[in-house]
Amino acid sequence: MAATLKDIADRLGVSPQAVSLALHKPEGTGRVSAELRERALAVAHELGYQPNRLARALVRGRSHFVGLLMLAPLEHPYAEAVRGVDEEAAASGYAVLLCNAHGRKTAHEQLQTFVSNQVEGIIAVASSNVGLSDEVLARKPEGVPLVSINREIRAPNVYSILMDNRSAVRQATEHLIGLGHRRIAYFDQTPSSVTRPLQSSVERREGYLAAMHAAGLTPLVASLPSQPFELRVAESARIAHHLLTRPEPPTAFCAVTDWEVIGALRACQALGLIVPRDVALFGFDDREAGQWTAPALSTVRPAFHEAGRLAVRRLLDWEDGSDAGVVRLDCQLVFRGSAPPGTHEGRRRLAGVSPRLGPGYAVGGAMPRAGVRRSRGRRPQPERSLPCSASHPVVPGQVSP
Repeated sequence: MAATLKDIADRLGVSPQAVSLALHKPEGTGRVSAELRERALAVAHELGYQPNRLARALVRGRSHFVGLLMLAPLEHPYAEAVRGVDEEAAASGYAVLLCNAHGRKTAHEQLQTFVSNQVEGIIAVASSNVGLSDEVLARKPEGVPLVSINREIRAPNVYSILMDNRSAVRQATEHLIGLGHRRIAYFDQTPSSVTRPLQSSVERREGYLAAMHAAGLTPLVASLPSQPFELRVAESARIAHHLLTRPEPPTAFCAVTDWEVIGALRACQALGLIVPRDVALFGFDDREAGQWTAPALSTVRPAFHEAGRLAVRRLLDWEDGSDAGVVRLDCQLVFRGSAPPGTHEGRRRLAGVSPRLGPGYAVGGAMPRAGVRRSRGRRPQPERSLPCSASHPVVPGQVSP
C-alpha cells in the first residue's frame, strides 16, 4: 500500500497538516521549521511517498499533466515525437498522460480522459491522414490548448507543427541531379478507395516534381497502394525490376518512404547492379531497416523528436486567446552509401563517361562515411500536378492518382 501523509506524520509524531506544509510548500514559506522539513523529506523518501497530483491540482488549479494523443502508429518515426514530448515534459516537471487512439473510431473518447485528469494542454501526433484526425481534434475540450504534430489544423486554440516535406524531397532530388543523374524515378503512395491522400505524401511528391521541372527533366512516378510495409517492399521491387530492364532505365530512385527504395535495392541486387555505382537510392523517414542494408540508405530524417519538445514548450508558454499558428521544421538529409555526398561522379555522368567506383567504395556495397546536412528550408513555388493515368501506373511525365 502506498505511503500517505498520515504515515509520515505518525512516524514523526506531528500532524498530517504539518507534514503537508513541510513537503508541498516552498522553502521559506509555511509555519514549519527547516529541521522538520528535512526530517519529513527523509521519511517520505524512506517510505516511498508519492504526492497525489490530482488532489494537489484541485487546490493549486494546475495539474502538471500534459495529454499526448497518438493518432499515428507507435513506431518510427512517430515514436520520436513521443520521446521528445517525454523528455521536455520531464525537464519541466510535468507528467505525460498517453492515450493511443490509432485505428480507433472512438478516439474522441480519449479526449474525455484528458478532461477528467485536468490536463493543462493536449499534444496530438497524427499520421497526416485527413479524416479521423480532423474529426477527433474538432471535438477537443473547449478552452484546452492543443498542439497538432504532423497535421495542420486551422482552428482556435490549436497550434500546428509540421515537417517541411516538400523542401526536403526537393533537395534530395537535387542532390541526385547534382550527382549527374537525369533519369530519376519516384515511388509515390496512392490512397485506397476508403482513405484520403496523406498530406505528407502529397508534399513529398510536389518536392520531387519541383526539382525535376526546375532541371528540365521528365518526371517518372510510380504509385503504390497504401499497404503493409512488407507488401510495399515487394511491389516496389517488382516495379523497379521492370523499370531497370527497359531500354532507358532510371539511374536513381527516390521515394515517399524508405520501404520503397529498399524494394528498389532488392531489384538492383537481383539484376547484378551495384549501388551507388550503377543506381543511386534516396529514401525518407530514416528507418532503422535502411541503416542495415548494404549499402546503407541515404534518407531524409524528419524532425519528429524536435517537434515533440517544441510542442511541450509551446503549451507551457501558451497564452489565453492565442490564435492558431503553424510552424514548419526543417528535416535533415542523411548521406549514406546508396547516394553519398557529391563527388566527381556527377561530372563523369554529364560528360557521358561511365562512372567508376570512387575512393571508399567496394563491390558489394561497402559504404563511405555517413554525413548529415540540415535542410535549407527553401520552399519552391507551387507546382501543377501532371495528368493522372490510372491504367498506366508507370508512365514518364504522368502521375498516378
